[in-house]
Amino acid sequence: MNTTENPAAVAEVQTTTAAEPGTPIEKKMIFIVRVNNSENKSQCGFQYPEVGPVECPADCLGCRNDPCGCVWKPTEECGNGLHGWEHCIGDTTASSFINTEGAKWQLIEVEDHADNLVRMDGKVKFRRGNVIITGKSHEVTAKLVELGGLRPGMLATAYTAGYAGSATAGDAGSATAGNRGSATAGNRGGATAG
Repeated sequence: MNTTENPAAVAEVQTTTAAEPGTPIEKKMIFIVRVNNSENKSQCGFQYPEVGPVECPADCLGCRNDPCGCVWKPTEECGNGLHGWEHCIGDTTASSFINTEGAKWQLIEVEDHADNLVRMDGKVKFRRGNVIITGKSHEVTAKLVELGGLRPGMLATAYTAGYAGSATAGDAGSATAGNRGSATAGNRGGATAG
């Protein structure tokens, strides 16, 4: 699988015009990681771009749910938004594709405000964002770390500690520590200590 990356996708803090003309407002941006099937589609069939802008559909995709679960609603319920893990930390059971052959992982930059992001238990949902990279788990998590997004317990990330050190990895990650060290990994992860 080829990695698709948008080098111009990550910008410094963006500004917009406030109510008073000429007054910039800083936007808080966060990173979301998600996993799609091999065709880069969500569980509901939403087609994600390889890179660039992504937005929750304005119309129902034919989900056959009553009410529709496709269009954006800023509620603390699953559905009605694009989903993922904030800074690659969360509940791996929220994705049907995390252990699927050919799954596509994505790093998405998302504006953190109430009209665009809802934090839920073990995941987040958002209305719109910007796909920075699509690739394999290690490629996406490496890009997140490169952009300053390293956090303890990140999913599908490898951590290594030296002599008497400690390494902790999240679900589907790996942790390795040297002699007299300790290593801990979450569900579906691996840990080795010397």
